[in-house]
Amino acid sequence: MNHPKTLNTRGESTSAALIEAGLTLFGELGYEATTTRDLCQACGANVSAIPYHFGSKHGLYCAVIEHIGARVQSASQISLNDVQNGTPLSPEAALQALQDTVLGMSKLVIESKDLRRWAKIMIREQAKPSSAFDFIYNNHIKPLQKTFAFLIASIRKEAAEDDSIKIRSHALMGQILAFVVNQESIARWLECESLSDSHRELIYSVLLEHVKACVGSVKHPS
Repeated sequence: MNHPKTLNTRGESTSAALIEAGLTLFGELGYEATTTRDLCQACGANVSAIPYHFGSKHGLYCAVIEHIGARVQSASQISLNDVQNGTPLSPEAALQALQDTVLGMSKLVIESKDLRRWAKIMIREQAKPSSAFDFIYNNHIKPLQKTFAFLIASIRKEAAEDDSIKIRSHALMGQILAFVVNQESIARWLECESLSDSHRELIYSVLLEHVKACVGSVKHPS
């Protein structure tokens, strides 16, 4: 009676191991250079495991992106439904939501090793988009862009589709990622082996200062 459950558990374990291997290898080697054999050898899986669990290498790659991307999106302090529906927010509420979102995302990507590996994949995709970039952009990058744009536009009383709002949004998102992809450089400049708790708290404080500088003063209704 327990055999189906045991088999299911084993399948979930293999699937999770392949995602873990993908997080590392796709970030280090890139999508094109990573082979299915590399992935299976890294986690001790049978070569048939990828087509069985994910259909193809592309399917595994998308699963890796989805696995971590959902955690990044969860840091947003406003639901995507509210963004898509244009639910009105006061400038003060939007500023608080933006600060909370920036802080939540920063803590996730700076403190999580999984997120740092995921960030490497995203940087590679920006430099040389793979066949999966449309999936990545439409499902994970664009929703964050729209969230940031919606909040900044609400603060500034401007249209979220204005180019200036999009650029401000991109600038804020880029500042968060900078502390992920350049951790080795900032650690050396701070003369430490790795960022301490006090360093990270200072980073979060500076990023929140930059939020206010980027969005400008809160615009009140006339």
